[in-house]
Amino acid sequence: MLRSLVGSEMCIRDRSTGVFSADMSRRADDEASVKAKREVDAVPEQDLKLCCAYSCAPVSDEIIPGSSTLLCGDRVLMGPGENRPYMAISLLLATVPSVTFVISTWDRFDSDLNVVASIIPAVIWVAMMVVFTFAATIDPGIIPKCTVKPTATPKLVIVEDGVLYKWCRTCLIYRPPRSKHCPVCNNCVEKFDHHCPWVGTCIGRRNYRFFLWFIHLTFLNSVYVFIFSVIHLVLEADDNNTGIADAIRDNWGTDVALVISFLALLPVGGLAGYHLYLVSINQTTNEEVNDLYKRESNPFTRGCRYNVMEAFCGPQRVSKLVQRKKDVTTDKTTNVEMTMDKSTPEAAI
Repeated sequence: MLRSLVGSEMCIRDRSTGVFSADMSRRADDEASVKAKREVDAVPEQDLKLCCAYSCAPVSDEIIPGSSTLLCGDRVLMGPGENRPYMAISLLLATVPSVTFVISTWDRFDSDLNVVASIIPAVIWVAMMVVFTFAATIDPGIIPKCTVKPTATPKLVIVEDGVLYKWCRTCLIYRPPRSKHCPVCNNCVEKFDHHCPWVGTCIGRRNYRFFLWFIHLTFLNSVYVFIFSVIHLVLEADDNNTGIADAIRDNWGTDVALVISFLALLPVGGLAGYHLYLVSINQTTNEEVNDLYKRESNPFTRGCRYNVMEAFCGPQRVSKLVQRKKDVTTDKTTNVEMTMDKSTPEAAI
């Protein structure tokens, strides 16, 4: 009896030890996979050594830009031409309320308040145009296509060091995590967020921060113009001893600024808040909409503070469309390996 009890206890102990060892091994594999995914998502060391990740060098002649448009000697990359009307509307809606506000309120604020109150929207508008230009004209993170067609049927996915790479039938490459093929631009884009017709291009790894600054500055400008347009109309009514209706009728510039800024408050404010939420949890719009991390934890998030700092002012990657003086072939996400090593099915199988 005693011998059977001892045997049962030893059997239970061995089983629990085996379960514990398997759990520890699984946890170690998960940690290694998370570390590998973060390394792929992080800025490579060779990019950190550069003083600036932005370059005025032209796009390499060997690069096929998909449906994107190259301008200014192949130094400026924009989205498809069909998005130009949306871009014009964006610029118009961003410019008109600021201009009409400054013109209409200058004299009144100069005498009764402070002329700086009229100038602030103009300053914000200049900042908006700068970040809009960057968001619309720089490489969003396009992964160069492979020009060599596969001689055998490639695997749909491959896993290296716990990192999943998916095969793109259009670009003929294995794209890294968080990237996606944009059907509008006809390119695979790193850390693809969404295609924005109002900016005229894809929003991805390299231009997402400028998109963030643009929508938040636009919301700030809308709030400011709306509040101070009301203040201007109240000052006009008090100074002329008339009702607010007469002040509205006599100040068309303020009326235009007031209406456009009011209409922009909800959609732009909602968009800015939504993307601020995405930044805080380190997810893209594509990932959040498709519930990519519904069943598993997000391996890329490192806390709200770190995520926000990285999104708004973290280090930047160098464009893969610009030919470097010295290519590095050891990085899994560099242009050389993605287009040469992983694009050949023989290397993937």
